[in-house]
Amino acid sequence: HLAWMCAAIGWDTLLMDVDIQGSSTKWANVRNDYGLQPMIPCVGRTGKVGADIAAMAARFDVVIVDSGGRDSLEMRQAIGAADVMLLPVQAGQYDIWSLGTMDTAVMDVEQRTGEPLSAGITFLNMAQSAPNSTLNSETMEAMRSLQRFRAIDQMVVDRAAFAHAATRGSTIFELDRVDAKACEEMCGVFKEVFGYDYPL
Repeated sequence: HLAWMCAAIGWDTLLMDVDIQGSSTKWANVRNDYGLQPMIPCVGRTGKVGADIAAMAARFDVVIVDSGGRDSLEMRQAIGAADVMLLPVQAGQYDIWSLGTMDTAVMDVEQRTGEPLSAGITFLNMAQSAPNSTLNSETMEAMRSLQRFRAIDQMVVDRAAFAHAATRGSTIFELDRVDAKACEEMCGVFKEVFGYDYPL
């Protein structure tokens, strides 16, 4: 969604998929098959991707890198090349258990490169819709304990709109029946990452 949002406001944007699952590549391919605009160029890489990311960053206004949700060579390479690392966390014990691994990965890369991560941001993704969800609050508490990430209050709730959009390689902003709350939540994440309000 962030890649589409950047492209839609005219930024020369590249989506780079370094996750071996290739979900972003599949999404971009489906999008191209349907002929949706703006087209989101997407390239896939694995292994030591740091130099590739740096090279692409010199050619594009914005490079969004999908490195997957597990500690890997690709993720650590992406951390070393990133201006901002965005860590979406799903409410629940499994993601809570993995948070320490992400903190450690960032600190290991910082020690290896001698360069601190410019910005680490974490947010609750696929959050439960109940306003007083214990699972949401417990996960947020764990996120706030991270040393290398700033936990933001903006969360993205698990809404049907996201699943509907994915089937056609589209985004929630492009659906015939737009979910205003979902759009508002994504705009909140955009503001945290890029520093200003998204022009809907």
